[in-house]
Amino acid sequence: MAFWRFKGRKGDRHLTITSSTTETEIVMPYTNDSGNAIRANIYGLIIANTSSSACKVTIRDAIGGGIKTVIEVPALETRGFLSEPDEAVLEQDSGNNAWTAQCGTPVDSIEITALFTKD
Repeated sequence: MAFWRFKGRKGDRHLTITSSTTETEIVMPYTNDSGNAIRANIYGLIIANTSSSACKVTIRDAIGGGIKTVIEVPALETRGFLSEPDEAVLEQDSGNNAWTAQCGTPVDSIEITALFTKD
């Protein structure tokens, strides 16, 4: 694997969702210098639940888009996945869309870290 291929094309984002069930942007939409849509594919996603209640977190590849995965995170635990950058687990259907996360119930705090490549 030639990791240099991803130099300048990898990104990461960390955010906290606090007591909300609102769909929240976790990876922003991207375009290239010419304005063409670029897909952001997630190869790592870590979700930590620092509250005392379990929470189902729904991940979408566009605001209001189709569900890509749902991850249940027990109270005071962490769930997620990590793969090689060129083997993204969650691939975006079309570019220039934001990845989002939405909690099924409003818990005290959900911390999310997303690792992605821009294709």
